Amino acid sequence: MVETLHESVVYAITPEATFTPSDPIRRAKNVTYKIGSLVPNAESRTVEYKAGGGSYCFGVLPSHVQKYGSAFLNSGGGTLAIGVQDTALLLLVAVGTALLLVEAALLLVEAALLLLLLLLRVLVVVVVGAALLLLLLMVEAALLLLLVVEEAALLLVVALGAALLLVMALGAALLLVVAVGAALLLVVAVGAALLLVVAVGAALLLVVGAALLLVVGAALLLVVGAALLVDAALLLLVVGAALLLLLLLLLLLLVVGAALLLLVAAGTALLLLLLVVGAALLLLVAAGTALLLLLLVVGAALLLLVAAGTALLLLLLVVRAALLVEAALLQLVVGAALLLLVAVGTALLLLLLVVGAALLVVAALLLLVVGALCCPCCCWLWGHSAAPAAAGCGGSSAAPAAGGGGGGGSSAAAATAGGGVISGVYLSSSSKQRVCDLIRAEFLHFTPPVQSDKYEIEFVPCNKDSYYVIEIHVRPGDESEIYSDRNSKMWIKRDGSVQGPLWPEEIRDIVTAKLMKELTTASHATGGVVDSNAYPLLALCKEMGHSH
Repeated sequence: MVETLHESVVYAITPEATFTPSDPIRRAKNVTYKIGSLVPNAESRTVEYKAGGGSYCFGVLPSHVQKYGSAFLNSGGGTLAIGVQDTALLLLVAVGTALLLVEAALLLVEAALLLLLLLLRVLVVVVVGAALLLLLLMVEAALLLLLVVEEAALLLVVALGAALLLVMALGAALLLVVAVGAALLLVVAVGAALLLVVAVGAALLLVVGAALLLVVGAALLLVVGAALLVDAALLLLVVGAALLLLLLLLLLLLVVGAALLLLVAAGTALLLLLLVVGAALLLLVAAGTALLLLLLVVGAALLLLVAAGTALLLLLLVVRAALLVEAALLQLVVGAALLLLVAVGTALLLLLLVVGAALLVVAALLLLVVGALCCPCCCWLWGHSAAPAAAGCGGSSAAPAAGGGGGGGSSAAAATAGGGVISGVYLSSSSKQRVCDLIRAEFLHFTPPVQSDKYEIEFVPCNKDSYYVIEIHVRPGDESEIYSDRNSKMWIKRDGSVQGPLWPEEIRDIVTAKLMKELTTASHATGGVVDSNAYPLLALCKEMGHSH
């Protein structure tokens, strides 16, 4: 008798101990699957693996019961194992992981190349920037030198102007000295002329006096001589002549005196003229002196202005030089800061790339290690043998079938290519009952409805609490029936794949094949006479108006 659902009965899904409609295979109780171990038999026409997990049991399982239940019923029965991963899928995952690792390696190489290219670009930018900065500094230094030369030339021009003003002042002073000397010479000349006039007057007076004395003496001598020699008459004539001569002499003296007076007046007028000319010259000298003083004052003011401008120019030159030096230093500091920022950014980028590459390598290594430790398929891929068959069970080997047929071990057997990997499905007690109710409800909605004698549900425990492998064993359906799900879709199982939903032509071919088989069976059983009422398909054909 088949044990009930809630008893711990483990069904082995192995080629050596397949599920049969007549007698389900029962294994030793308390045998569990080991999560991560392999089962040797691959997916086939009678075996289908699903990983389960997540919301599978209450989301996807109903559609799988419809699909695989119909397929197994229409194709000779089979087992749907939920909580077992197909190694072919794991192989694809491993291949995908390897491809991801290769892609990660390529990404690392690409990152290294990009890093190298970036470093080269940064170096080029830094070198070009440094060269441009140096060129700018050289140009600015040249401009600073030109400004210094220009301002020095301006200072030289100002100094030359000041020297010229000083020379002009010296020339004016010399002219003043010359003018003063000329005035002194003029005064000396005027004095000499006055002395000459006085000397001439004195000489004339001496000549006139001397002549007058000579004439008077001669006259007196003549008078005395005549008085002595001539008589009194003659004496009177002589005296009269002498007196006449004296008068003439007096007239002459008057004339000479008048001439001398005229000469003195002329000399006086000339002296006055010379005095006026000297005064005019003195006025001119005074005016020249005042003008010279004015020029000296103006020159001094100009010199003061030149000195102030020179001092201001020097101050501006010092300020400009300080500003230029400050700008050059600021540019140097900014350039150095930019170079430092570029260097720091490059270092950080390099560090990030190195850290990223290291993280990728660590992730790849962790993926390999975790895959090697947790995935027996990866062990198989890398050439390592998995745990032996006994390790996959709960410590005991499988017992032979109680009802006959087929030995073999537990479902967690030695690793071979093409099997499945136990992953298990987490289920609580209430969830197990809900799963059973859900599966039964789906089978009852089949056409025709599938009763519990056509399938069995087993929850095979794993070596982890509340983890199970759900095995739904489906017996072959009746030969005279084609089973469709609640959506009127029909499925069949061929080799390792499910075919469906079937098209009308495919359904017709299946019905024809079943009809031919039923006809052959009926013909052999009755010796050629077939009672259509005894065979459902023949009765159906008769109702539809077909003859055989």
